[in-house]
Amino acid sequence: RFPAPLGSIIVPDDYPSIQTAVDHAFIGQTIFVRNGIYTEQDITINKPISLIGENPNNTILVGINNVKYPPPYVIQISADNVHVSGFTVKNGYLGGIRVETIGSIKQPSGVVITGNIIVNNTGGISDYDGDHLTIANNNISNNSQYGIQLYSSQSTVSGNQISQNGWEGLVIGSSDVTVTQNTITSNGFQIANVNLGGILILAGSNYKISITLPITM
Repeated sequence: RFPAPLGSIIVPDDYPSIQTAVDHAFIGQTIFVRNGIYTEQDITINKPISLIGENPNNTILVGINNVKYPPPYVIQISADNVHVSGFTVKNGYLGGIRVETIGSIKQPSGVVITGNIIVNNTGGISDYDGDHLTIANNNISNNSQYGIQLYSSQSTVSGNQISQNGWEGLVIGSSDVTVTQNTITSNGFQIANVNLGGILILAGSNYKISITLPITM
């Protein structure tokens, strides 16, 4: 459980919805979300802010899976230096968290996604062609397709539990990526007779990969 930082916007105390709080936040501000179930679709973060849940087990973002456009991710990040932490993210029709500025050549940099539970989405976390993305200490499991799709260069994936995702646990399609101290197990169960499951490297160079395997007694 995390206390609300001084000067933060508090949901639902100050604003009833997370998106309304994001719309009213100033650059660099923290939005603190109290425990509860929030059924919002495409929470779009388009400015450098921190979105912090009170407790990842009890602060739950549930995708509505309906008619909104752009495509229905539970959280869509389209700005630099965004920090998202402390949530369960579930039921995203296309994915849980997407890092992409749609229609722009310049893609987000410096995004940090840490300490979340990302489950039961189509995909867990995905990004497109940014840089310096940090994905750390998340539990990413039981998504029907991939756990993480990483296309950001000079990025780090560390300390995550990535398991029971239907396709690959981790897909890497960029250069200068560090993957360290993750537990990646039992992925790819929906792919029959195809060599997929743990880590799939599509392109790029200069990788540093260290995987922590579970110990079976």
